[in-house]
Amino acid sequence: MENEFALELKRQKVVTEYKSALISAINLILDNIKNQKELAEAIIENGNTKMTDEKVKGFQKSIERYSALKDKIESDAKLSKVDYSLLAVACTGASNSVASNAHKLLDSAKQLQNLAKAFMA
Repeated sequence: MENEFALELKRQKVVTEYKSALISAINLILDNIKNQKELAEAIIENGNTKMTDEKVKGFQKSIERYSALKDKIESDAKLSKVDYSLLAVACTGASNSVASNAHKLLDSAKQLQNLAKAFMA
């Protein structure tokens, strides 16, 4: 029991110290989910039968969960184990997205360097 209490205090301290980074990660995830939801709605509207309203409802449910988590963090509310798990998912997803964008940016920089060399030849 004492270890659980210490772990909870440690988690709360990390959330407090990295509050803005955590909110940014959640915002990135929310933006991604909202974009997927809008795309799904457009596909349904265009008559594609493979996309269902259930999928859109799933996106909406995720938006609500992440928004509630963001609200808890912003208001310094106590987080549950489920909240910490969702926060871990958000951080992992945001990290993967940022890493992917960084790789794309590096690839673009290399292509631009190659173009510059080609124009100088």
